[in-house]
Amino acid sequence: MIFPIGVDVSLQRWPIMNWVVMALMVLAYVWQIADPATAERFILNADGAPAGLLSEGVSPFAVQRIDEHPLSILGSMFLHADLAHLAGNLLALWIFGNAVCAKVGNIAYLPLWIAFGIVAVLPDKLFGSVPTLGASGAIAGIAGVFLVYYVLNDVTVFWFFYFRAGTFEIAAYWVVLVNVGFDVLGAASHRGGIDFMAHLVGYGAGFSVGLALLKLGWCKATEQERTVLDLFRRLGAGAHARGDRSVAGSALTPQMLRQRLYVLNQSGEAVPRLVAEIARPGAPEKDLASMLVSDDGQRWTSFAEWRRSFASGP
Repeated sequence: MIFPIGVDVSLQRWPIMNWVVMALMVLAYVWQIADPATAERFILNADGAPAGLLSEGVSPFAVQRIDEHPLSILGSMFLHADLAHLAGNLLALWIFGNAVCAKVGNIAYLPLWIAFGIVAVLPDKLFGSVPTLGASGAIAGIAGVFLVYYVLNDVTVFWFFYFRAGTFEIAAYWVVLVNVGFDVLGAASHRGGIDFMAHLVGYGAGFSVGLALLKLGWCKATEQERTVLDLFRRLGAGAHARGDRSVAGSALTPQMLRQRLYVLNQSGEAVPRLVAEIARPGAPEKDLASMLVSDDGQRWTSFAEWRRSFASGP
């Protein structure tokens, strides 16, 4: 058994709205246990007589159809099939929701969370009739945003196997990709009980929105954060450098060392630096080869490519 328990993300503000969402989910669960008929009517907002969806001894997954009001999409995001379902969603919100809420802000977080939850279940509502419970689709959207801003951050994972336990750290993108892989397999196998398609739609929606927020500059990354755009730049620069190994090993002339270049740092900012500062004594050649530089701060290339162009110039 393995599951994530924490992330190495420094919060810029208190994620109060995420805590509010978690508290509402707990209160809704207590209500549905204490008075399932009333909870079904007012939280799930079902039309007509209660369908027994939340009644004791009735599995939510055994109910094939319920006459739902359109607002039930919102209400169902706060309901859960059992305590394990609730605990899993609360853990995911604690790990991913705190970081995303602190990043986008408490005011923007709740509308985003609700929007992801609605978008995630729309395919099921349009093409199916089985009732949906839980905030998994919304949480998948939050995880998609998390992946954009914290793709290289470490996630602490707890493991337990035959009375032995421990923890290990793994990059965030592995955790999200593994979950996406399980959802793809689940959707392909048509297994019941879990709305895998809602998860996949949520991941896609969250990743798209997070990428748009980052590209438009509406929610910027800090100097210490490594976004998915930084990962793409690093991979692109590394591929360019691998195709020109001979250039990476060429000597730097005094004329080159006096040049001032713009260096694209890992947070996407262009910082002017002297080549002598970049290629300081002891700097690893592989780091120089994968570094992105520019003469004008607009046209970016690898340091190895710039070195070759400069050496062959007039």
